[in-house]
Amino acid sequence: MLVPPGVAVQLATSEDRHIASRDTTCVVTTSADTTFPAAVSPSPSSRDAASADSVSASRVKDHDSIARRSHQLLAQASPPCPADEREQLQAQVILLNRRVAASIASRYNQRGVDSDDLRQVAEMGLVKAVRRYQPDRNSGFLAYAVPTIRGEIRRYFRD
Repeated sequence: MLVPPGVAVQLATSEDRHIASRDTTCVVTTSADTTFPAAVSPSPSSRDAASADSVSASRVKDHDSIARRSHQLLAQASPPCPADEREQLQAQVILLNRRVAASIASRYNQRGVDSDDLRQVAEMGLVKAVRRYQPDRNSGFLAYAVPTIRGEIRRYFRD
């Protein structure tokens, strides 16, 4: 469906808004809660540029808060934390950072391997990073996790 200029389009999620600001396709939600692809022509107004800047600024804030929260949870999970509580805290960190793993995996999509397999390998790397991260030795969790995830993906291609 083509959306004429000036028509308000409600996007389903914040990720859809990010895709729409980068791309010309997005998901449009109708009043009946059905979703379907739509072509949206980008308009070069200054208001849209300011909106895109605010979206990217909010993503940076989200990224920082996720990184901070991950570090806090992993600091709580370090010994003498009981094993069952440690596993719960580590699971929360994994859930918080799944998008990072998916983003890294998406960079390797066009290399002849199924994207679901790549995503699974990336999430295995994330789990490995969560289990091995030491908050007192390392600077930040993502600074440790990203190379670990990339290494797992590269090892997958090599083997």
